[in-house]
Amino acid sequence: MEGVARELMSQCLDADEATALVTSVLVSFGVESFQVSTDGPAAYPSDQKTDVAAHLSEGCAVYSGSGGSPDGTLIFYVTEGAG
Repeated sequence: MEGVARELMSQCLDADEATALVTSVLVSFGVESFQVSTDGPAAYPSDQKTDVAAHLSEGCAVYSGSGGSPDGTLIFYVTEGAG
């Protein structure tokens, strides 16, 4: 997912396009039970704060991490900026 995060920072995709990219990568690695959510806050390494803030301010999406639901479904978070 580090590669996905780098890819999203290298181009300006909206939430739908970023969700499609994340989904494509996960499927290519054989991940079957997951969801991609766009309702979480932006999360990023502290040393990337300025770059991520600029990217979000342009309306571009970033990868914000992953978690899980109570039933064990993996959740991958994409945050879209308000450009």
